[in-house]
Amino acid sequence: MARVILVRHGHPLVEGEDPRQWRLSDQGREAASVLSKASIWEPVSKIYSSPEAKARETAQVVAEEWDIPVKIMEDLGEVRRPYEATDYEDRIRAFLKGETRAGWETREAAEERIRRAMAEISKSAVEVGVVSHGLLLALFVAGVMGGGAHVLAPPLHRLCRGCPPRPGDVGPAAGLSCGIGQARSMISMVTPSGSWTNA
Repeated sequence: MARVILVRHGHPLVEGEDPRQWRLSDQGREAASVLSKASIWEPVSKIYSSPEAKARETAQVVAEEWDIPVKIMEDLGEVRRPYEATDYEDRIRAFLKGETRAGWETREAAEERIRRAMAEISKSAVEVGVVSHGLLLALFVAGVMGGGAHVLAPPLHRLCRGCPPRPGDVGPAAGLSCGIGQARSMISMVTPSGSWTNA
């Protein structure tokens, strides 16, 4: 089974109402560049990426630095939902508790997608990178850690967005820090045994 490096895409430039088309901002591109210099990429033989622009660009920055091929996987795309600029945290919490919202992919469907993608990726006998999205990766890590997604994933999702944990956050993600800015908080690792760390 593969050892997997999970990467949340860099900070996006919010332009238009379709998040799937958002590209990396200057901050996101800089963070991806810093991330690409990390020696953890040396043994990586392939990077799997979401088809969304911000994830593809993040993967490409790393791939170019280490001459690693990138494979696009549809199942690594973010939770399907309309763009909503207000009450984002409240909507995420409701989603993670399993509440359904008009226009949103269900939590169960998103969990099935990420499990399917990771099952395919884990067939590899090598180290690989996965570039995806904070909410989808939070669902996956919550499943690996055996915690309820609504408890574990909100602090992890904030962390993946480059934000420090808040007082009251619980679960393994609560004790993590942002390290050296967004580049550090973009990455975590899952091993076949199910252990998870912020790299």
